[in-house]
Amino acid sequence: MKLRELNLPMNTDNPPSYRSDDFDLFTGLFAPDMFYSFFNFWDSDSGVAKHYDLFIEELYDEYDRHFENNKDITFVFKAKLSKLEFIKEDVFKEDQGKIYYSPKPVDINNKGKAIHLLGKIELDHNGDKQQQYAAILYRYLNAAIDLLKESLTSHRSPTLPKKPVRQKLKGFTAKYPGCLPDAFNQLVSFGYILDNSESDNFRDTFLEKIPKKKIQWQKGPGSLSYFIKELNGDGIIDIKKEIWTITIECFSDKDGNPFTKEQLRHAKRPTNIKKLDEVINTFKEFIKE
Repeated sequence: MKLRELNLPMNTDNPPSYRSDDFDLFTGLFAPDMFYSFFNFWDSDSGVAKHYDLFIEELYDEYDRHFENNKDITFVFKAKLSKLEFIKEDVFKEDQGKIYYSPKPVDINNKGKAIHLLGKIELDHNGDKQQQYAAILYRYLNAAIDLLKESLTSHRSPTLPKKPVRQKLKGFTAKYPGCLPDAFNQLVSFGYILDNSESDNFRDTFLEKIPKKKIQWQKGPGSLSYFIKELNGDGIIDIKKEIWTITIECFSDKDGNPFTKEQLRHAKRPTNIKKLDEVINTFKEFIKE
């Protein structure tokens, strides 16, 4: 049976989300109806890994809450372990040395008729999309079970992976800081920032700091987007994926309202860029000297 024959509601842009009283985001992935919804989008392990990480974060939060209140965390881990082991037994079957994703029949259309969506899918990392996705689910399910078992045998202290340390967000890094006074004066002169803007905030913005007060950009998001994109990698150190995250932390619109990353990412190129190009060249020309 092909996917389209089931008439399932599918979003071709974003995979569906799933949460109920019985399943969290991670364990919900093993439900047969959700398997059909997800495997077409996540034929690598990135999507499952994301939900696995959220599952781990929830374990951290559970542990922290119980530890702070001097409560026994063991029963929480046992409950989660029992849940995952039930899923493994219920969904994955072994037959002649091979493992299959083989859920029980499910009423996908809520019409009282059980429909076995998938039959038996052999786990195979080199197989088709369904086989690969089933193998990925099985791998992460076992990882979660092993993690909980280890935690239960370590004197109630969960040996969870270390939480990733979030690095403090920094501002932009001018390749030649000597250009900053001239660039500041030009932006004021051309009407892009106010003459009463604190030059210290502007300097901090391009010296790896988040300014104490955001710089109020007097033009539209298109000109700010163009300015930062043209500087990135040339006048300032390339910041790749964080370019708009940093921008909205350092600049606001002329009324002090925050820009959004979407505004800047999709902003149209301004028609008059001659003055901005002069400022951009100020950043670049200092590098050449």
